[in-house]
Amino acid sequence: MSTLKDILILGALPETVIRATERLRKQGVSIRQVEGPYRLVAAFASQPADVVVLDILDLRQKDLEIVKVVREMQPDVGIVVLTDRDQRELAGNALCGGADLYLLKPTTGPEFLAALERAQMRRRVSETSAEETAAPSQALYTLARGVAHEINNPLTTISGWLQVLAVDHAQNEQLAGVLSSMKEEVDRIAEVVRQLLAFAQNGPPADGEVVLPDILEELRRNFEPIVVEKGATLDMNAPAELPTVRGDAAQLRQAFDTILQGAVEGLSAGNRITVSARAERGGVRLVFHDDGPAIPPDALERIFDPFHDGRRGVTTGMGLSLAQGIVRGHGGKIAAASSPQEGTRFAVWLPARTKHGSDNGGQGENSNR
Repeated sequence: MSTLKDILILGALPETVIRATERLRKQGVSIRQVEGPYRLVAAFASQPADVVVLDILDLRQKDLEIVKVVREMQPDVGIVVLTDRDQRELAGNALCGGADLYLLKPTTGPEFLAALERAQMRRRVSETSAEETAAPSQALYTLARGVAHEINNPLTTISGWLQVLAVDHAQNEQLAGVLSSMKEEVDRIAEVVRQLLAFAQNGPPADGEVVLPDILEELRRNFEPIVVEKGATLDMNAPAELPTVRGDAAQLRQAFDTILQGAVEGLSAGNRITVSARAERGGVRLVFHDDGPAIPPDALERIFDPFHDGRRGVTTGMGLSLAQGIVRGHGGKIAAASSPQEGTRFAVWLPARTKHGSDNGGQGENSNR
């Protein structure tokens, strides 16, 4: 959710998602709430938002014109609709009018955050399309971007209508089960699309000066509430005097985020994640360690393969292959080790930036795996 900066909400949010929005506020996301469709349009016109959330409880059919209006004002805005069971027809019309998806109340905080992520897909495709890169692999990035764009638009419509149909046929357990299963599969495809888009955005890294302690502190703020909620602990140890590295802060943040996401998913009460960083061999060595369930040896061998997530043994997307590609693109190395006794460790080595602005050619990890 690192690209989300501003959310505009029509109506009051359900109690079940307020906690999630408070977490977003702590991460620096602006959340504005208004009452009435005309005030929403006025607020959006004066300050466009990344995502618009519409509670259609008190809206009429003609009020749904605001979906088209907002979409015309900013074609790549994400639009999420909140609805009750007896408003499914209105919600369906909102999808036809240009909304990305809708959530049936009561919804949970994680469902709400996932919807925001899905709604941003349109904007992220647009941003990526506007970027050009001179990399030899530009054709591959362009292909991934095009696939993400062409699949995502119909996918959001299919997902929304499957939810509508599931509500309409809730009394028919067999049919409702089939529709629910279909929606789960659509959501799996949507996750692959998100991963493809992430790949398309990861062209050559920017030539910047990266302060790793700043990135790790941002990740700590993002992940600590989730870890604590699981009854676990997150420790960060990154000395302020660490050498800087040359590269792209956003890409490195994404690589570390991917590693931490995998660690968090397997946590139980009493588990611990430890992230440490130190200067080593002309660069910086970072170790991400967790004492959760170990990765099976056969899965560990394939953990950096695209569309394979060895921690859970299922295919879910680009996953850790993205993290590996980012680290390698920065001239670094990444390795993984796991055992029931020692837990799981991901070691990342990145070359330090010299005083003259060039990379240090020192050697780090001995293995890319």
